[in-house]
Amino acid sequence: MREHTVPGDPTLAVRDLGGDRPPLVLLHGAGGDSAGLLPLAERLRGAYRVVLPDLRGHGRSGAAPWSWAGALDDLARVVAALGLDRPAVVGGSLGGMLAARWAARQPECPGAVSLDGLPVPSRPDQLAGLDPTRAAAELARLEAVFAGMAAAMPDPAEADRLRRAMADLDLDAACRALAAPLLLVLATEDLPAQQPFAELYAAYRRGTLARLTAIAARQPRLRLHPLPGASHAMLAERPDRIAELVAGFLAERP
Repeated sequence: MREHTVPGDPTLAVRDLGGDRPPLVLLHGAGGDSAGLLPLAERLRGAYRVVLPDLRGHGRSGAAPWSWAGALDDLARVVAALGLDRPAVVGGSLGGMLAARWAARQPECPGAVSLDGLPVPSRPDQLAGLDPTRAAAELARLEAVFAGMAAAMPDPAEADRLRRAMADLDLDAACRALAAPLLLVLATEDLPAQQPFAELYAAYRRGTLARLTAIAARQPRLRLHPLPGASHAMLAERPDRIAELVAGFLAERP
């Protein structure tokens, strides 16, 4: 494995498993870094040259205010600096959201995979089947938890900026605008930390699946795969199955 530093603002740290196989970029989630994706990278390296950047403000990369435009430009810098030709892009959580945005922007991408890269629930209309008054109360309770978590971070302002960007992402619009194929793997179970909000998250998953299913009926580049028995931590829970899904989806593409 080689280590690269991509210059610019911010500088970006990249792990590169090397080889002459088709390139695949793995993107980690919020609060993590590329090291957490190495088990998945090892499962994919036989078929791909796997490259793992640390996103801006994470791991060994430089600090910079989070924005989707900035993060997409960072990814483009990594692709150019390492000479990657039409890389596939796979990400979990925040990285999955970024992968979906990349697929909406890069028609030459052979395929992208988002592993439960969903916006943070923030509006009652996202919660299918939940009474609006109850939905608003549960969202307020969830917001208080998230605000407390952000306040405990080393940079509370940047943590809050990232959280709000994740809540404001219009995933539906990105899926409608796909220029490249996207597989969206969806969690079907709660994390332990989500269990106190089980009613909210169940309603959110129902609403999300219904909306995306309607979009997929009109958008042939979008494929949905709810993963039985998997939570938002599916990368840690089901690494072999995730690797199979990624490899199988990308094998369908030239």
